[in-house]
Amino acid sequence: MRITHEQRRANWIFIAPTLLLYVVWVLVPALRGFAYSLTEFDGLTPATWVGLQNFLDLSRDKARFLIALKNNLILTVVPGVLIVAMSLTFASLLRRDIRGGSFFRVVFYLPNTLSLVSITLLFTLLYSPSSFGILNGILKFFGAEEPFPFRDSRIVVWSVIPIILWGAIGFNTLLYLAAMRRIPETYYEAVKIDGGGAWHAFRHVTVPFIWEIMVTTFMFVLIGGLQIFEPVWLLEGQNARPESNTIATLMYGSIMTEYRIGYGTAVGVVLFLMTCAAIIILKRVTRKEALEY
Repeated sequence: MRITHEQRRANWIFIAPTLLLYVVWVLVPALRGFAYSLTEFDGLTPATWVGLQNFLDLSRDKARFLIALKNNLILTVVPGVLIVAMSLTFASLLRRDIRGGSFFRVVFYLPNTLSLVSITLLFTLLYSPSSFGILNGILKFFGAEEPFPFRDSRIVVWSVIPIILWGAIGFNTLLYLAAMRRIPETYYEAVKIDGGGAWHAFRHVTVPFIWEIMVTTFMFVLIGGLQIFEPVWLLEGQNARPESNTIATLMYGSIMTEYRIGYGTAVGVVLFLMTCAAIIILKRVTRKEALEY
């Protein structure tokens, strides 16, 4: 069917407002960020062109950057594996129409009604060493003499993992559950007839048919892990230490604390390029022919 000139013009009329907003609020600031990464700028005096000097400074400061990158990898790989495994488990259980399934679906989705900042603030109360800290209260009940330092800079990255899990498992569980319920039961019956068990059905039927949804989860985990900021920043009292920095907190600290806007935007550019490269690699690694039914 050929699109007429009038239809094409109508399409542009509907697209134009959204496209304009995207250009003004996303594309232009992004391009300005790239430009600032090539300058020395403190937000007060006029910016001075320095070319690639900020990126050279970042390469000389690679020890701090590599620590931040390591923390990002921890917050990508560890939660990623647990999110996929636990979400698949819960979705498989809910698919069987267990008693109270509707209640569990609502409960699983509740964390998604809260912002990540709100969730982190709730966990700061759980991690508190005072009498309000539920987790340390439990440890004290079982004989712990000293509060566990959940918010210590040396382990705060690991304390962020439960925050990520609590906020992500429910959403991905519902995604997997919706995909699983679209799989015809005849495929599972065929596996039973061939003598296969639950594992064979899961591996050869469930996973291939929900693979595209799983790739979506991988994408969310990858982008979220590389760009995570709020939990680390808040647990560290809005002053992330070198050993607990992520790339995002390193960028924010460089701009807002050290007033090195050019250097901080250079960190942001590197983060952007890393995220793009990681997405491209992930898409190639996970590329499969979609199964249809």
